[in-house]
Amino acid sequence: MKPTSTYKPTWYLGLIFVDSDQRSFQVVKTIFGDISRPMSYCIDLDNDWSIESEPGDHLQTAVGFRELNVEQPKLIIQQIEKMDLYERTGHLKKI
Repeated sequence: MKPTSTYKPTWYLGLIFVDSDQRSFQVVKTIFGDISRPMSYCIDLDNDWSIESEPGDHLQTAVGFRELNVEQPKLIIQQIEKMDLYERTGHLKKI
């Protein structure tokens, strides 16, 4: 898999965005391939970010993010199609 050579994810690691309630979130996980199938590998980075993928070349299919400025942020996984829809409808805004 070489996602950076074939495709630049629009919801990339470190991206910060806000929702319509003005809560801030940061992308901490990128997922390439079918999220319903086991991933073949996961790269964990020192700052608690990670990249997961199925074997082969795949587009980014899902993203994991955490709310900023909360005591115990939960990891939220969402499909890219929904994230793009929320951005188009104004519910999310990339910073």
